[in-house]
Amino acid sequence: MKKLLHKQNLDWKGTVHDLELYEADDISNLGFTNQAQAVPFVDDDHIVIFKHIDGYYSLPGGTIEEGEKFEETLRREVKEECACAVLDYGLIGYVKGTEVKSGKIKYQLRYWAKVKLLDEPINDPCGKAIAREVVPINEANKKLNWGERGQVLLDLAERKYKEHKPKVVTISIPEYIIETQPDYQAVGAKIDKAVAENFEGKFLVRELSMIDHPQYTLDEFADIILKTGTDKYDPNRKGVAHEEFEPYKPDLQAGEVMVQDGKIVGESFSEDIKRFYENVLLDRGYRLRIDLIVIYNPEHLVQAEKLDHTKPGTEPHLEQYLWRFKNQKNKPKAVVGIIKILR
Repeated sequence: MKKLLHKQNLDWKGTVHDLELYEADDISNLGFTNQAQAVPFVDDDHIVIFKHIDGYYSLPGGTIEEGEKFEETLRREVKEECACAVLDYGLIGYVKGTEVKSGKIKYQLRYWAKVKLLDEPINDPCGKAIAREVVPINEANKKLNWGERGQVLLDLAERKYKEHKPKVVTISIPEYIIETQPDYQAVGAKIDKAVAENFEGKFLVRELSMIDHPQYTLDEFADIILKTGTDKYDPNRKGVAHEEFEPYKPDLQAGEVMVQDGKIVGESFSEDIKRFYENVLLDRGYRLRIDLIVIYNPEHLVQAEKLDHTKPGTEPHLEQYLWRFKNQKNKPKAVVGIIKILR
């Protein structure tokens, strides 16, 4: 899909360009592409921009360096110019720039990004970005002073950001079986790779086995979670540790995972493969295969506190895995992605 949204003639540092902004979801056939730029959202209503050393404001973005993928440029520029980590992103389109005199054409990519403000100073190697500022999306163009083209771009980014659906990743690990002991390290490394390549930041993860949901196919089960935000589709179904968790009224049990610079920080998923094969024998009497992993945004959940103090509850070290949705009416919003692990 490609749609022309805005066209403008612009004199940039003495060179006149025809600029065309396109909404697009495919960039595979573009010509020379030299830039990636983001509209970075800190929440649904605010974006972060940076102040240039010359006094004006801009969105983070810059030249695609040799050997970089477009997404790598995006992450690098957002961190350098706004001191933010990109948690998620999506293509919204591109700008086709034609130099009027020479006829040379260059393409510049435009993305929305979900970001987290880092507690560190701006560190722009070029020295052009000197400060960041969080502004309401509906007031951002006043700061940028980009006129009609700026408003069209911001409106497009906001729409695409709010339309964004969770990322569904499918990987195949046919050697991962539970009839014999799996190679924890090898299987875990493949899951680590899938998570690290598709997500960035701090997340909550919930690992599920289709052995507990035999009435559904993997695809059907994934669709239920995407629609409802949870695997708790049957209110009458009791979990293994229901009695000890019940005083907290949790919506789910999940553990934290951190992805930084394309790598898992801390414990590998190999440990979870091992737990599902060995430890579950203690409370279930049978082994489990991890078939699906739900990735949650921790900003949309809150630690479940003990509500019923007349009951003993669970062990203190297990309380950290109990969570509740902040918005009980919109649980799907908390889901960042799903990883399906095929046999």
